[in-house]
Amino acid sequence: FFLTRKFIIKMMRPHVWGPYLVACLCIACMPRPRSIVSAVPLGNRGHKARSLDDVQSPEVGIFFTSCFKIGPYASAVHPQDVLGGHADDISLLHHSHPHEVLQQRGQEELKGKTGEWAADGDIELTAFASDGSTVVQRSGSTVTVTWKGVPWLAMPFEYWIGVWLEGENTTETAPIKFHFVAPDLSIPDTLRTSYTMSRDNASTSQQVLGLPKRQGHVSFYLLNYRRRMVVRMMRGRTQQWQVASSAPLTFANLEGEPTNGHISIHPMAPSQGVFERFIAGTSAVGVHWSTGMHVAAGGATQRVQYGFATGNLTMEAIVWRAETYSSADMCGGIASSRGYRAPGLQLSAIVQGLVPGARIFYRYGSQEDGWSEEAVFVAPYTPSAGGSGVAEPLTRIFAFGDLGQHSPDDSFQHCDCAASRRTIDGIGRLVKKDGLLPLPPAHLVLHIGDLSYAKGYAAEWDALSDQIEPLARGVPYMTAIGNHERDWPDSGSNVGHEDSGGECGVAYAARFPMPLPMPLAASLSTSARGAKEGAARVAQKNRPWYSFDQGLVHIAVLSSEHPAAEQVAWLQADLKAVNRNATPWIIVAQHRPMYVTGIDGSAFAWRKGEDYDVAAQMRQAYEAVLARWRVDLVLAGHHHSYQRTCPILNMTCAPQVAASRRTQRRETGSGAHLEYHGPVHVIVGMGGYANSPIMTPAAHQFVFTDSLHHGFSRISATRQNLTFEYLVPDVLGAHASITSKPREEGCTILDHFVMPVQRLH
Repeated sequence: FFLTRKFIIKMMRPHVWGPYLVACLCIACMPRPRSIVSAVPLGNRGHKARSLDDVQSPEVGIFFTSCFKIGPYASAVHPQDVLGGHADDISLLHHSHPHEVLQQRGQEELKGKTGEWAADGDIELTAFASDGSTVVQRSGSTVTVTWKGVPWLAMPFEYWIGVWLEGENTTETAPIKFHFVAPDLSIPDTLRTSYTMSRDNASTSQQVLGLPKRQGHVSFYLLNYRRRMVVRMMRGRTQQWQVASSAPLTFANLEGEPTNGHISIHPMAPSQGVFERFIAGTSAVGVHWSTGMHVAAGGATQRVQYGFATGNLTMEAIVWRAETYSSADMCGGIASSRGYRAPGLQLSAIVQGLVPGARIFYRYGSQEDGWSEEAVFVAPYTPSAGGSGVAEPLTRIFAFGDLGQHSPDDSFQHCDCAASRRTIDGIGRLVKKDGLLPLPPAHLVLHIGDLSYAKGYAAEWDALSDQIEPLARGVPYMTAIGNHERDWPDSGSNVGHEDSGGECGVAYAARFPMPLPMPLAASLSTSARGAKEGAARVAQKNRPWYSFDQGLVHIAVLSSEHPAAEQVAWLQADLKAVNRNATPWIIVAQHRPMYVTGIDGSAFAWRKGEDYDVAAQMRQAYEAVLARWRVDLVLAGHHHSYQRTCPILNMTCAPQVAASRRTQRRETGSGAHLEYHGPVHVIVGMGGYANSPIMTPAAHQFVFTDSLHHGFSRISATRQNLTFEYLVPDVLGAHASITSKPREEGCTILDHFVMPVQRLH
């Protein structure tokens, strides 16, 4: 009786319930393991199984695409408890799959007095780099793992191969990533059919047990976590134990290699521990990267070298921020236990005094530790009042939220979002195309919350940084904090769920340092001279809202995960200071939306869901400020879909506003007074995580909605118009359902609208 008639009718459609039914059946039909093994070293080639004294059963959790639970690690029961309870009692297996019964019976017959499982005792595992050695040349390289000795009768998904850092205990730490050992499909049909024969057929059992062992290989795309790595073969799903291990793998530059590079726009500069404004007419870029802790311990000094031509990097910027964190800094949960891995040292340097539009070539690192590959960016354009006679470039912003990450080796992780890579690659192609223009646009990426979906599993932050690095080293990558970066009970977050896995903003602030709120930064320049930057970074963790300009657009980034009271005052002061002659467009962004349509498309007023409650609270807090300063566009994520409203205030679209209330007026640079009816709100949460459903018809305030695709938005601003586009990258060619739409660089433009700067309503 909780379901409305509309919801029931919608769920009766096969395209709605079909995928969920298939997924549930697949998960429900997964067989469970019935035997227990463990591991003992076997020289450099691997490990052999031995007695149950060394059985390992980690309480770790593996999730499938978009964090669905499957695979080897949910909450675990100790294998000895399983064995003592029923694993030795073959009578309990009589109703199991015949394949599994035959395997269990064969292992029972071959079990010796020492308790050794002969079926797993011969398994060997070897891991090596492209040159055949155990030395990986650089972060982001592929290694090959070969294995042999797995029984032919192993159940699908029973054996899997995972990657850990050396010294990590599988009972306490989740793997970085893993592959299932795929079933061998080359078994002759005559032997394959024998699997389904009666368990009482002794001759069939002998035939099956006489099969040779299986062998194969998988590949892993490995990142440098500044510790040696080991590859282990495990057995089991809800209970797991190790059956083989490789020799350790190391990186050629294990400690010092600079990784995870990206750049950002910084409207304030640090100088001798103090934040000061930049020189008028110039711009500045923050360069951020990771390295080993030896730098903090007095090792080589890393820095940024840059110049105006490739290979001619004659200028330097020193590191002003060196930051790390430990498990003790987390708020609890997975982030402080089985998901934690040391992040290394997070470094930042500011390249400042740049001529807007200049091409800057740069690298980071040191002679002793090695340098990153050379990259290039275009210095951000600073706003001007116009009329200078200098040609102004197009301002182009790529915005999305709720991205996640996906490994190039297609391995499984705690959270995996295959569509995220298509989103980043699609933006990269468009940026490359723009670079060929006579006057390249002023580019910017705006990632509006829910970045990696690490949720306490720290390795996935590095996976995200590696995925965006080719793009983010050349285009400023600005971010907003989301619920999966911040929310944790009793930690000061606006919504007290456990969405961050216990990170409570710590990992986000360290890995993606954004500008400080301007009043806070200004106060540091006068009252905190000589203070350490660390105090400012702590302040940023608790106040992750800020603003900046890129070209013709002023962008204010809020935190929907923190109480609004302080942010409202800050936003009021920030927007009041905007010179609309210099930056005619204002965009406000925050992770959670102020307007959203979801499961049901009727009016907002009676909704009781959390998304709608938070949206109502945010409208009450911010909408008057948005209207007072005539904000053009409000961007959000959180709901994993694309949704665009009409120009709206107080849940009322423009025609109704004009008829029902005194219309606010906007004074343009020409002096004409034009009516203003509120900003357009757009949800761009379709970056890569599993789509959120939208039940049609959507509420009448929404002009366009889509929850079937993943992609990104592109905003192009001139002094005359702002053009907004929703682009969907291709999946194995063009989407069949949208091939009639305009296309560009392997992307389909699914929605667009144009907003004139002098718009009459």
